[in-house]
Amino acid sequence: SVPRAAMFSHSRTADLVRARNLIWALARQYCSFSYPQLGAKFHRDHTTIMHGAGNGERDPLFPVLFERLK
Repeated sequence: SVPRAAMFSHSRTADLVRARNLIWALARQYCSFSYPQLGAKFHRDHTTIMHGAGNGERDPLFPVLFERLK
C-alpha cells in the first residue's frame, strides 16, 4: 500500500516509482486521461508521464498488479 501523499511526492524510491508508473499506465489505458491531464494532476511534465506510463506497461508485474486492483 502506498500513501496517497507519496504518489504526489518527488521521491524516486523504486517502490514509489513503480506505483506511479502503474497508476499512470492504468489511467491512460482505462480512464482516457491525456498525458497533459495526468501531468497536471501529478504536478509533473507530460513527458515524464509518457515515459513513466510506458515503463508501467512494460513492467512484468503490470498484469498481476492490475488484477489485484480490480
